[in-house]
Amino acid sequence: MHTPKFCALSFLVMLSYLSAFSTPSFAAQDDKKRKECVKPKVYNFAPPHLSEVIPGAPFSFLIYNLLDPSELRVTVKGQPVEVKLTDKKQFYKVEGNFPTTLSNTFARVDVVAGILQGCVLKTGWLLKITVLSNAAAPEAEASATAKPTPAETTPSAPAETASSSTQ
Repeated sequence: MHTPKFCALSFLVMLSYLSAFSTPSFAAQDDKKRKECVKPKVYNFAPPHLSEVIPGAPFSFLIYNLLDPSELRVTVKGQPVEVKLTDKKQFYKVEGNFPTTLSNTFARVDVVAGILQGCVLKTGWLLKITVLSNAAAPEAEASATAKPTPAETTPSAPAETASSSTQ
């Protein structure tokens, strides 16, 4: 009689009810996962982006939201760099030195963190690593320590230019 139609109809109603109320719960679980994922953030790069440094010079930066310090990886032009982390309670101060093997080249300092927690940070900055030649170093040092002569300290009048007139 009407029993098979009634069972089929009630089955469809129940199926639509379950699908309508179960979808938001899955969406809520996805939102919780997104909220749990907090990427580390890096600030205060020193020396700043696009500056010139010498091999072996120090660098530093601050990193926030780093849950596990062992997850931090720092490389300079693909070479792993040893860094020292100082816990400042709300962030870590990261300090290291540029490799002495790099000179007269551009190098990117790459910072990768948060690998295990699933919120991976990949950032960095670009620098030019230069070397002062042995001949240029004493000249630069001498010019920095030399006192200016009286002729250098007195302002000179601008040279007048002779203008020729044609008739």
